[in-house]
Amino acid sequence: MDLTAVLFLVGFLFVFGWMFYMLFQSSRKEKEIKQQVAQSLGFSPIEPDTNLTEKICNLYRRTWTNKSYELWHVARRVIPEGEMFLFDLLDASTEDYSPIERQAVAVISPALNLPPFTLFPKASQRYALSDLADRMVEGGMSKIGEPVAFPQFPR
Repeated sequence: MDLTAVLFLVGFLFVFGWMFYMLFQSSRKEKEIKQQVAQSLGFSPIEPDTNLTEKICNLYRRTWTNKSYELWHVARRVIPEGEMFLFDLLDASTEDYSPIERQAVAVISPALNLPPFTLFPKASQRYALSDLADRMVEGGMSKIGEPVAFPQFPR
């Protein structure tokens, strides 16, 4: 092998190793930032047990899919009404663990007996297609469940 091929191979391995290191550092930094934000809001990090995982994952299960989910970066805060959790939800049925929710919030309270529901914010009026986007989301969600209007808070 000549010197150019060896230098090219060493350079390639160096760049590949540097990219891998940067990816690892980015992942670690993201986890630290999430922990700092959670702690500043009064949450403390926990390891999710099977009961909590099952409760939260049941909210995301649909009859037409066979997905499995995992909770990551879970933090807990005790509130007077029960417990509040901050978490990332990942789709474990794919090999890349694609995120379903990032920094989602769940409240578990023995005093509440609510049906499952989802809140969707409306698009900002600064953009030209925001009304179209709002109508598309409302149309899609109306096929899944019954929309509830809040006339006192239209946005």
